[in-house]
Amino acid sequence: LDWNTLYFENHDQPRSVSRFGNDKRFHAESAKALATLLLSLRGTPFIFQGQEIGRRTSILRTWTR
Repeated sequence: LDWNTLYFENHDQPRSVSRFGNDKRFHAESAKALATLLLSLRGTPFIFQGQEIGRRTSILRTWTR
């Protein structure tokens, strides 16, 4: 039985909307297009935390409190 595990991002990769889409100008459209693509492919999709709301890649500026 051939069945795929589908994912666009994980904790080691930047957010898919920042990586593949136009994050600044077409954020909502890019997030919706990527979600449509992921959910229409054959296999089991895995959604990383925040991906369901189109979360962007955040850059940690400092480690200080």
